[in-house]
Amino acid sequence: MTPDNRPEAGQGIGQGPDRAREFKTILHETLPCWHELSWENERPTLILRVHESYADTLRISPDAPIVLGFQKTFGLGEFDGDLRGNFGFNEALKNRGEKDGFYEFAIELPTIQGAKKLRYEWRRAHEISTSLDILTTRLPYYGHDVPTTFPQLITFQASGSPNYSAVFGEIGIPLRRWLSSKPDHSLVPEAVTAMKSAYMKMFGPGISFVTEHSFEMRIKNNGGLIASCPGDGCGINPANWDFTEGRGYKFSSHNVDTPAQQLTLLAGLAALHDIARREISR
Repeated sequence: MTPDNRPEAGQGIGQGPDRAREFKTILHETLPCWHELSWENERPTLILRVHESYADTLRISPDAPIVLGFQKTFGLGEFDGDLRGNFGFNEALKNRGEKDGFYEFAIELPTIQGAKKLRYEWRRAHEISTSLDILTTRLPYYGHDVPTTFPQLITFQASGSPNYSAVFGEIGIPLRRWLSSKPDHSLVPEAVTAMKSAYMKMFGPGISFVTEHSFEMRIKNNGGLIASCPGDGCGINPANWDFTEGRGYKFSSHNVDTPAQQLTLLAGLAALHDIARREISR
């Protein structure tokens, strides 16, 4: 087993799309949407949608090495790996049912530090982060036929490691084109609002002046996306700023040490995706 509890290549993690089929990536071609992030600011809640034709083929066994590893590391309880119902540790991803061909999963952000509590409660945050780790490891596109007309804009993977909570993924060609259409150094205020809302849900409404100004999402240098949240240089940015015309690009995170930072950044990406999806759909 690898250091962050992932199984080595070839170890069973459950049923899924046939990996012997051709691997495809949104870096090099425009692919139909098979999963996407969205944001609800009211509760606040992350939404992950997975197309039913993809989700119905994906099963992750409760005995998979990655599941057992996380259970041992964090003392987590039961795991459900069937996307036709609630998914993850302690039903971290709540299945709202099918909508427009997608299963919609609600991920309500946890309260880590209550208004009157001096100690932190990380268990629910780890349940969410590790559940996302297990699922997003299985969401790459392996030539699976998904009957959607809207393109996949972004993919992501989340690490549930006890030592770091990285977020990384790919910006697809349509999203890269949309980002590039914005003026250099454009801010994304809706994404900043989402990140603040997520952070305050987890840590309470009282944040310092420094924390208040630690949230940022900005578009730079021909569509390069950067975001930051409270922490020691915590954020995401393109993995390589040497972009290729007509291609997408990879993004990665730095100094994302906790699942709270991970979920804060995912809230920002989800809010950005909502805006891009609306505008590209036009």
